[in-house]
Amino acid sequence: MALIDEWQHIVYENSILDAGERNSIWAKLSAKYRPHLDWSGLEDLEELGWLSRPHPMTAPFYYIDYGIAQTGALQLWAASKSDYRKAVESYIRGLSLGAQRTLPELFAATELRFDFSPEWIGSLGELLYSEILQPEK
Repeated sequence: MALIDEWQHIVYENSILDAGERNSIWAKLSAKYRPHLDWSGLEDLEELGWLSRPHPMTAPFYYIDYGIAQTGALQLWAASKSDYRKAVESYIRGLSLGAQRTLPELFAATELRFDFSPEWIGSLGELLYSEILQPEK
């Protein structure tokens, strides 16, 4: 999500319409955000990665909504691990407000933090990472 978001900012802020430049920007950002992937011999395919995502062209800057939703989902999941009933009740309370409130208000009504600081996102990542490393039950 961060890769797509940064790519859009660069392309749209600089009115980069040339496909070659867009490809080059995508390849550089892909290396930045996904250094563990080896595209050796497939560089010409990797630089076209932006074409496989319709969002930048059909709904610019919408993709980041997925990231915002995932931070809420992770928090709700974490809450459900300690008090499932309360987490579900909070979720229903938030859902019941629908589009009547702002996103920060919906998060608050669901007892979630609307916080994108490196510290908070890092703590969510650590929580998820520790869950992944747990042996199967």
